[in-house]
This record gives sequence, structure tokens and C-alpha cells, in this order.
Amino acid sequence: LVPRSIRDIEIRRRSFNKVQIRWSAEEFDQFHFRYWSLAHPTRKSLVRLTKNNFTLVTTEEYYRFQIRGHVERGWTVYTREQLISLP
Repeated sequence: LVPRSIRDIEIRRRSFNKVQIRWSAEEFDQFHFRYWSLAHPTRKSLVRLTKNNFTLVTTEEYYRFQIRGHVERGWTVYTREQLISLP
């Protein structure tokens, strides 16, 4: 594991059912973004990204997510879980 971490995470609501999550890109060349609904915590989704943002479109009200970054030497650890609240 790489001793760096994802920082400066911003969560912005874009509409009734859309939230954009952005973070500092630093030296990372790709990211893993994993997320899950609190209503279905065992159904985790994983998205591989090359940009430092993700837009969640949903009808569920509460989600948790974690992000990790990749550099030439490998992956960082995931961030601590963060909550997205849509109500």
C-alpha cells in the first residue's frame, strides 16, 4: 500500500437525485470509488475512475462511500467511510 491518501473531498448536491463528489487529484492516475446504500449495505458498488470526481444519481436517501487512489507503486488505503444524505 502507498502511504498517501485522498484529501479535500467535497460533496455537492446538483439536483433532487444527483450528488457530485470531488477530491484532490494529487499524483494519482486512477481511483477506486466504492459506495453503497444504507438500505442495502451488502450491495457495494465499485467504480474505477481516471478523473477525480463521481456523480451519483439515485432515488435512495443515504449512501456511504470510500475512495482510494493509484500511483505507479500501487494503491492507497481507502478513505474512512463518508455519508451522503439526500433528504
